[in-house]
Amino acid sequence: FQGGNLTAAPAAAAFGGRLYVFAKGVDGGISPLYVKSSADGAGFGDWRNLGGDLGTAPAAAVYTPPGGPPTLAVLAGLGGGLAVATTTDGAAYSGWASLGGQLVGPPAAAGLGTRLYILIRWADNALYERHSTP
Repeated sequence: FQGGNLTAAPAAAAFGGRLYVFAKGVDGGISPLYVKSSADGAGFGDWRNLGGDLGTAPAAAVYTPPGGPPTLAVLAGLGGGLAVATTTDGAAYSGWASLGGQLVGPPAAAGLGTRLYILIRWADNALYERHSTP
C-alpha cells in the first residue's frame, strides 16, 4: 500500500537507479502532480507535491538529449494544453513549461535514444506525435 489520494491513473519510470511514480492528486480545489520514488521497488518515500493543476493523468519517460545528461520528463494536461516538467537528478524539477495544444485525454510518452516522443489525442480525436529534436 503506497497511500495517497489519486484522481487518475499513475505513471512510472525507472531513472538513475530508482523507480519514480507520478500521480495526479488532490490538494484543496486543485489537482497537483505528486511524486515518490524507491531504490528497490518496495520501500517508497513520502509523496512530494510538484505543483500544477493537472487536467489529465501524467505520463513519464527517460531520454538523453544530445550532449546532455539523462533526463526524466513528466507530461500532463495543464490548462487545457500539454505541459512538461523535467529533472536530471530526480530531486530538482523544472517548473511546468507549456507545449500548447488542445488535449482531450492524457498524453503518452517514450524516450528513444536522444529523443522524447509525445503522443496525444487532440481536439479532433486524431493521434498526434511530437518529438524533441536531436
